[in-house]
Amino acid sequence: MNIDQALVHYDAAMRAIESMRPLLRQHHDPLLLSLLANVQDNLENGFWLAHLRVLSNIREIPATPYCRRIPLTRMQAGNLDLLRAGMLEAQNSLAPDDRSAPWNALFNARQRRSVGAERQCFEAGYLIRFFQLLQEARHGVPQWSFGARWITPSRRRHGFGP
Repeated sequence: MNIDQALVHYDAAMRAIESMRPLLRQHHDPLLLSLLANVQDNLENGFWLAHLRVLSNIREIPATPYCRRIPLTRMQAGNLDLLRAGMLEAQNSLAPDDRSAPWNALFNARQRRSVGAERQCFEAGYLIRFFQLLQEARHGVPQWSFGARWITPSRRRHGFGP
């Protein structure tokens, strides 16, 4: 599946979820709304994990329009899944309605990793993605990079502005 197809499916899934929300509110069932929010969270996390696979390979994190390419060390290249998990944690920690500040998200998530290479790769991934997103924010980009294209993450979790 190419990037364009992934974006089409992601957008369609987000629209479907948003169209279901008013219908579920009419039933006044908080459990159904909670389940829908859970589905949306899982869909977003799955999409971003797939997105991060595009944004990383065993040699480097490719350049985005506002961030230079970032070469990986041998240890990072050997632990790409941990690096990507850190990148996803950074992505999620910048959500406006996230449960904690980005630094708290990092501190809490790193405690779940073993000391050594596992934790170092997770932390490197977090800092790399955080740096990329800060560079984009610095240049006033209201959307996140997706290879050669841009994506506006859903408003509920990743929206910018009011």
